[in-house]
Amino acid sequence: MRVVTILGSPRKQGNTNQVLVWVEQALVEAGHVIVRFDLADYVVHGCSGCGHCQLTKAHMPSCAQDDDANLLLGAIQHSDAFILASPVYCWGLSSQMKAFVDRTYCVTHGAGDEAVNLFSQRRGALVVTAEGPLEHNADLLIKPFELLMRHHGCVDAGHMIIPHCTTPDALNPAIMERAAAFAHRLARR
Repeated sequence: MRVVTILGSPRKQGNTNQVLVWVEQALVEAGHVIVRFDLADYVVHGCSGCGHCQLTKAHMPSCAQDDDANLLLGAIQHSDAFILASPVYCWGLSSQMKAFVDRTYCVTHGAGDEAVNLFSQRRGALVVTAEGPLEHNADLLIKPFELLMRHHGCVDAGHMIIPHCTTPDALNPAIMERAAAFAHRLARR
């Protein structure tokens, strides 16, 4: 299985990265191919709402903006699964990940039976780390992710949320085991 992972943290060596690395390692050990993107290395502007992408029935992402979003969206389109990984910032995704998620608007054209979903049947998963608690904090990201998966015709392969993260060094072996188990569930679903 080819899995695209997208790290949405501005801190490339932070908590979210460490947890995602453990998930990736478990997937590689199981024989899967990982293609990693750190949004901090790419230019992805927010959606401008111009509607250009909805004017065409393109079979590839077709956003009119000239940045790296189409490259990243194309990588997901040509994968079997993808993982979005983000820290919690102000009860939501990081601004880098939020901009990217908004740009996924261009991979679904039309609605209902007429809809064309370029991510259709891809397995999508979410990895989240939070300095704060799960309840009324990191858990708020679950429902929007589920709706995103449904909108794009993806298979919701689940989510892993790690609350009370302080530093990567403070992440314990139990979290590494959870990451490996999450990777195995992603591959099985």
